[in-house]
Order: sequence, then C-alpha cells, then structure tokens
Amino acid sequence: MEDFKLLTTEKLKKFESFVPFVVGISYLSGFVVVNSFMSKYKIFSTSIFDSEYLVAGIIFMIFFCILFLSIYHSNSNKNLVNETIYDFILPANLRILLLSYTFCFLIIDNSIIPSKYVIIYNYGAIFIWGFSILLVKSKMPRILKWILYYSVALGSNIFVFIVCKECRFLILLVIAFGNMGIYLISEIIEGTFHKVQVIGSVLTFISFSMLFGYGVYDNIAKRFGGGKPENITLIIDSQKIDLLPKNILISNERMIRAKLIHSSERDYSLKQDSILFTLNKDLFVGYLFEKK
Repeated sequence: MEDFKLLTTEKLKKFESFVPFVVGISYLSGFVVVNSFMSKYKIFSTSIFDSEYLVAGIIFMIFFCILFLSIYHSNSNKNLVNETIYDFILPANLRILLLSYTFCFLIIDNSIIPSKYVIIYNYGAIFIWGFSILLVKSKMPRILKWILYYSVALGSNIFVFIVCKECRFLILLVIAFGNMGIYLISEIIEGTFHKVQVIGSVLTFISFSMLFGYGVYDNIAKRFGGGKPENITLIIDSQKIDLLPKNILISNERMIRAKLIHSSERDYSLKQDSILFTLNKDLFVGYLFEKK
C-alpha cells in the first residue's frame, strides 16, 4: 500500500542527501548573481568565499524552483504534453503570468511608487485569488474561462509594468525564461531530452542567474535578501581624512553621505550622485543607515 504521508523517514533521508548539492548550486548561482550585480556598477570582487553569495543564491533558487515546478505541475497529462493545448501550454503560460505578478511583491513598495498603487497591487492579488476560485466552480465554456483567466493575468502584469519601472525587467525575465522552461520541461516529460539539451539547460540557468543579478537583484530590498542600495552615513576617522579622494563630498561633521552599493570584508563600494568609488573600511570609525 502506498504511503501518502507528507514526511516519512525514507523521504527525509532522500532529502538530506540532496542538501549539500542544493547548497552548492545555491552558492555558485549566488556568486554569479552578486558579481553580475556588481559589474553593473563596475565593481569587481576577488573574494571566493562570501556569505552574501549563499543568501543571493537562495533567493535566486527560490525564484527558479518555483517557476520550474509551477510549469512542471501545470501539466494535466504527465505522460504526454502536446496532446492538446489545454493539457500544458495554456496552464503553464497562465502560471508564468501569475508568478511574474507575484514576484513583484519583493520589489514594489512606497519608496519607489505612490502608496495608492501599492494598495491596488495588494488588493489586485486578493482579487485574482478570489476570481480564480469562482471561475473554477463556474459552468461557463472552457474557452471563455481561459479568455477571462488571461485577461486578468495580462491586465495585472500590464498595470505593474506601467506603474513600477523597477519591476519591468523582472516581469520580462520571468515571462521569457518561463516560456523557455515550457519547451525544456515538455522535452523532459516526453522522454526526448538529449545530452545537447542538458548543456543548453545549464547555459539557460547561468544566463537566467546573470540577468537576475544584473537587472533584478539590486531592486530587491535587503530585508528580503536582495542587494538594493541603501542610504548610509560613514563617520570618518579624523586621523585619516587626508587619505580620502578629493572628489568626494564630506560634510562639516566629517561624514560621508552616500548610497551603499556593496560591502565586503575590507571595503565599502559607494555612490555619491553619479560618482562611484570604493573605500577601505579602516578609514571610518562607524556608520549610520538612514531612513528614506
């Protein structure tokens, strides 16, 4: 008799065996994400071991796995995906659109757009959830259901795309790579996945992580594990003030107010207006993070 328990000793042992692999992939993908993000600001890290890589990698893997698994489980016939469009393509694309809207939760807030749009976004999510439940229970024709599903999903994404420019790259990235995932997953299910496609999948994964780092990571707040720049005030060591570059603005209190782009074990990477610079932490005696 099949065991339908969610967690069993056997299942936990299988899960434990995958933990080192998942951690390793997360760390490597985080390395790509963080360095792609820093390259945007022309900052290059020589560090191989950094806890930020693991955090960034976990965030990216959550994105990637949710997208992958959502597409995979949207198939109603696990043995064949191309029998009808209703079996796989429509459900998968709908889930991609819903995820692109949902993922914007990590970016959209009052600091970048008016609060009324944030409220509309949040209530929009509740509406989509309630609307989907009602539509499932309705007896209207199948094609009409799909038209309504897609109208709501597309309309929601268009709304976010218009009001939140920081979310645009994320929406396009999820839709583009989600559709690539539809092709890859359909090949896996139908058993026609070849070695050359494995290489293509690895390159796709790397490309996704690079683009995620370059265009999405610095729009996700640090409280969610992202790399969004923060306002910081650095207190200069009075004995080392002469070591600072001349083009940096210093207040009368011997403080530097700037955007913190990245912090390593030894340096701060900062942006002041359009000027990017990196300073050794030994030049400062403390710092204060400022509210926006």
